[in-house]
Amino acid sequence: MIPHKLRPVMDMAVLEFRDHVLRHTDVPTRVADMLMQMVARARGGETVDSSLMRGSLNMLVRMGVYDSVFEGRFLEETDAFYRAESADVLASSTCSDYLHKAEARIAEERSRVQDYLTDATGQRLRAVVERRLIADHTTTIVEMESGAISMMDGARTDELASMYRLFAMVRTTTPYPVAVRVAGKESGAFVTKEMTPMGILRDRFQRHIETNGRALVTDTEEAKNPVRFVERLLAMHAHFLAIAEGSFDSDRQFLRSMKEAFEFFVNVDGRCAQFLSLVSRRGSKAASASPALWPEAPGHQFHPPRSPPCLRSSSTPSSARASRPRRPRRSTTPCPPSSPPSASSRTRTCSRPFTSSTSSAASSPAAPSTTTPSGP
Repeated sequence: MIPHKLRPVMDMAVLEFRDHVLRHTDVPTRVADMLMQMVARARGGETVDSSLMRGSLNMLVRMGVYDSVFEGRFLEETDAFYRAESADVLASSTCSDYLHKAEARIAEERSRVQDYLTDATGQRLRAVVERRLIADHTTTIVEMESGAISMMDGARTDELASMYRLFAMVRTTTPYPVAVRVAGKESGAFVTKEMTPMGILRDRFQRHIETNGRALVTDTEEAKNPVRFVERLLAMHAHFLAIAEGSFDSDRQFLRSMKEAFEFFVNVDGRCAQFLSLVSRRGSKAASASPALWPEAPGHQFHPPRSPPCLRSSSTPSSARASRPRRPRRSTTPCPPSSPPSASSRTRTCSRPFTSSTSSAASSPAAPSTTTPSGP
C-alpha cells in the first residue's frame, strides 16, 4: 500500500518535467513560438501536422500550463492577424468577395478548434474572429457602394442571403446610429445604440424601404396618374417581399420591419390611400362588367355572381313571377278542442276530420287506434 503522502511514479515524472523543463527560462517561449509558427503556416494555406499540434497542446493541458504558455498568446496574435487582414481585404474587394472570404475564415477556424484546440479556447476564438471580421465592419459592409443597399436595388438575393447567414452567426454588438422618430416622423436626430450585425441589417432594410417609398409618394408626376402610382407601389412591395422571403429566410422581424416601413411612408401623404381606394373601386367595376378579366378553365362556362337575396325580387320581371307555380298555402285555422276522452276509448281525435268525405266516416264504426292524429 502506497503511503498517503507519496505520489505515483507517473505523477511525479509529470511534475518533474513541468518544473525543470517547461518552466525553464527559454522553453515556454520556444514552445509557444513553434506552435504559433505552425498556426500561421496553416492560415497561410500550408499543410501542417495536426497530430503534432494536438499532442503538443494535450501535453500542455496535462502539465497545467496550457493557458499561460499557449492560449493567451494564441488569442492575442489571432486578434492582430484578423484586424489587419480584414482591413486590407475590405479595402481591396467588393462586399460580396469580402463576405465569401470572411465565411471561409470562420469555417477554417471552426475546423481548427475541432482538430487540436480545446472547447474553451474555441469559444474565445469565435468571439475574436466574429468581432474582427464582422462586428467591426458591419456599418461599412452595409453602407459601402457594393454593400447591402446595392444588393437590394439589384435584387441580388444570393449575396444578401450570404450576408444574412454570416450576420446571424455574430452575437457581438457594435455602436450604430439609429434615427429618432417623434409621433411616427423622423426628427432628424440620431441616437447611438449597441446593436448586433443582424439588427443593423434589419434597420438599414427598413430605412431603405422608407426612402424609396417617400420618393414615390412625393413624386409630383406619379401623383397625376393614380393607376401608375399604385402599379409602382405594388411592384415595390413585391420587390422587397421577395428579398425578405428569399434572402432573409422569411424572418419575422424583417417582415415586421417591412410592414412598418410601408405604413410609415403611406401615411406621409393622404393621397396614397385615396389612390389605392380609387384603383380598387375601378378594378371591382371592371371585373363585374368584363368577365374576361378572369380566364376561364377549359370546359367551364362563366356565370356572373348572383345578386343578394334582398335584391333579387326587384330585378325579377313580373311575367317571370306570374309564370311561377304557386305553392299551396298551408291552413292556419287552429284545430278546435277535442271532447274529453270516454271510458271506452282512450284515443284522442279531432272533431274536424282530415278527409272531405264525412258520410263514410260517420257510417262506419270507429276502430280503435293506437296513434294520436295531429292537428293541421
